Parts: sequence; structure tokens; C-alpha cells
Amino acid sequence: MDFNNLSFGYSGKGTQNYLEELNAQAIEETCKKLADMQKIKAAFDAGWQGQAKDNFVKNFEKAVEKAQGKIRELKKKLDKEFETIRSDVMKADREIVQLDK
Repeated sequence: MDFNNLSFGYSGKGTQNYLEELNAQAIEETCKKLADMQKIKAAFDAGWQGQAKDNFVKNFEKAVEKAQGKIRELKKKLDKEFETIRSDVMKADREIVQLDK
């Protein structure tokens, strides 16, 4: 058996990189796309005028802000869950190499 090329153990840096990528690609990109109201406003302006349109756009913007807040809340919960898992994995990784006394 060749131990030189064996990979094992827990990578805290790998976990951190994963969370950063998840945040950048999934969370922030989703929030950005939700906030991009230009196309929506242009479509409304082309075919809808008056107070009803203005009210709808304002309410839609509020709904987007609420959705973004919920997404960020879920991100915080996910971060906490990952931290718990990371801690458990690190503990298990340490314990696996310790000798019983």
C-alpha cells in the first residue's frame, strides 16, 4: 500500500471555500437577479400606465426585498448548520487518530 498519495482528514479551508462559493454563486447571484427590476419596469411601462401600475411596481419591489431578506436568513441558518457539521467532523477526525487510554 502506498501512503504517499493517500488523502485523508478534514479540510477546514475546503469547507470555507465551499461556503464562499455557495454564497457568491447561489445566494448573492439570486438576490442580484431578484433586484434587477429594469426589464420588469420596462415591460410595465410599455403596456401599463397609471396608479395601479405604480402600486404594483412598489409592491413588487417590497416583495423582492422580503424575498432577499428570507434568502439571507436561510444563508445564516445554513452557515450555522455547516459550522455544526464542521465541528462534528473535526472532532471525529481528531478522535479517530487518538488512542484509548
